[in-house]
Amino acid sequence: MKQEIALAFRSLSELFRFLLWYVAGVALLLWALPNIAEFVQSQYEAMSGGVRFTIVAGFLLLVAAWQFFARDGRKDSDQS
Repeated sequence: MKQEIALAFRSLSELFRFLLWYVAGVALLLWALPNIAEFVQSQYEAMSGGVRFTIVAGFLLLVAAWQFFARDGRKDSDQS
C-alpha cells in the first residue's frame, strides 16, 4: 500500500513538473515571438524595394518548388 501511494505521488510530481515546463515554454513563446517579429519587421522595412521584392519572390519560389516536389513524390508512390 505504501508503495502504491509513493508511486502515485511520484506520478503526480512528474505531472506537475511537466506542466510547469510546458507553461514556462508557452509563456516564453508568447513573450519572445512578438519581440522577434518586431525586430524582423523593422529590418524588413529598412531594406530597399528591390531587396524586398527579391526576398518575397525567393520565398514564393521556395514554396512553389516544395509543392512541386511534394506532388512528384506522391505521384511516384501512387505508381508503385
